[in-house]
Amino acid sequence: MSNSIMNQLVELKLAGMASALSTQSEQPGTYEELSFNERLALLVSQEKMEREQRKQNRLLQKARLRLEASVHDIDYQPSRNLDRARIAQLSQKNVAPLRGEHGSVAASTVFKTQPHINVGAG
Repeated sequence: MSNSIMNQLVELKLAGMASALSTQSEQPGTYEELSFNERLALLVSQEKMEREQRKQNRLLQKARLRLEASVHDIDYQPSRNLDRARIAQLSQKNVAPLRGEHGSVAASTVFKTQPHINVGAG
């Protein structure tokens, strides 16, 4: 793969695409059967994924959370009245808006509108 193309991708701040293109060029037999659009879609997908990952890392670092927690670490003891299905839905990236008493409410405010959901240690 031409270094000028790689340099241009990096210069355009498309490092994810540059990385994916490098991977494609290192494995020539793997991607030969794909059409141009399919290969381009892979490059764009990689760029998008890397940007989302960098954004998530930046936001987590900026949040300065005291504890590293995961949805997988939630204690579902019956006394906590947690709904596993609801927690799983909330943990997904594309959460549908919830309906509150005043209409549609963003998923980020779920703990304000649904106070019975308790995901903290307790």
